[in-house]
Amino acid sequence: MEHYARVIFDGPLKMKLDESVFTNLELLESAQGQNVIHIPLPRLLLGTEADTYAEKLANYMWECGLENFDIDISTDIQYNSNDMLEETYDGDMFFETYGWLHQDCPHDINEAKDCDGKTVTLNKPIRSSNGPKKFHVYVKCGSGDCAKKINFGDPNMEIRRDNPEAKSNFRARHNCKAKKDKCTAGYWSCKNW
Repeated sequence: MEHYARVIFDGPLKMKLDESVFTNLELLESAQGQNVIHIPLPRLLLGTEADTYAEKLANYMWECGLENFDIDISTDIQYNSNDMLEETYDGDMFFETYGWLHQDCPHDINEAKDCDGKTVTLNKPIRSSNGPKKFHVYVKCGSGDCAKKINFGDPNMEIRRDNPEAKSNFRARHNCKAKKDKCTAGYWSCKNW
């Protein structure tokens, strides 16, 4: 199995990469028209090694002037559909996490007022048209009366949930198994993947 790190970005590469830092790198183009810097790795990076490498790589890319990019590092995590899709909740935990889903429920359970007084739908991610992130969602957090707006997702990156390897890498990199608080952007990013 080939081990690699990839930097995925839009637009042309505006800098020359130092070949002493990246040996044997390749500049590729993805099917979606994005540019990919493919960096072969001599071995598999484990957990914290991959995080450290990704952080150093990101810092290097920022120093070179590249601002919007995604880093993908190969892993040996096996995709198990039961682990990814099946969740068990006791009592009302499911409804506290996801809200009421039955069609016969009154709308006031799925709707709330945001802090500006506008009626919004809860727990339903919406693509942002002009927001700082790709999506946003309204959730009820704590004991406050108004719904909180949570922005999440890089507007310049594509969600590749149909690619099991990309999905597995994303979920491992972002520690999605630990993201249980629906009042955080990380929870909704992982849920969208």
